[in-house]
Amino acid sequence: MSTFGPCADETKELIGQKAPPLRGVFVTDGVSNSPEQWFELESLRGKTVVVDFWASWCPPCRASVPVLEAFARAHPEVQVLGVNVEGDRDPLFVAQAHRSLGATYPTIHDTNGQLLSAYRVRNLPTIFVIDPDGKVKDTHVGVVSRAWLEEKAGKK
Repeated sequence: MSTFGPCADETKELIGQKAPPLRGVFVTDGVSNSPEQWFELESLRGKTVVVDFWASWCPPCRASVPVLEAFARAHPEVQVLGVNVEGDRDPLFVAQAHRSLGATYPTIHDTNGQLLSAYRVRNLPTIFVIDPDGKVKDTHVGVVSRAWLEEKAGKK
């Protein structure tokens, strides 16, 4: 597992709480800042959302992407979203890395670590399931399984 700091999983403290604001630019083409490219978690109220904090250099992140992609394809009613945490990379690199992993679900780029901090992410990958009311239902650190995703997203 790749880590940034202490191994304690502080994300569990967010379970049952309203998810912190999550806003950013989709990196689909790596350059666009048009209004259509902006994402705001609040716009998905009423929908289950799976958020994956990832980095291209992280082997467990790379192993989780195919699982998340298969889940996203099987459950289009659930929004899967990546959050790349490589603030030192440019958006085009992030977009290409995301595509090279086979991901078709959108990802945003946390260029300043603000989202990483708000979500208390210390280890990668860290996955959040956010319920339709906008509350954190559960979190998972490490390579995620399809069974965990389906159970936590209510798809079993």
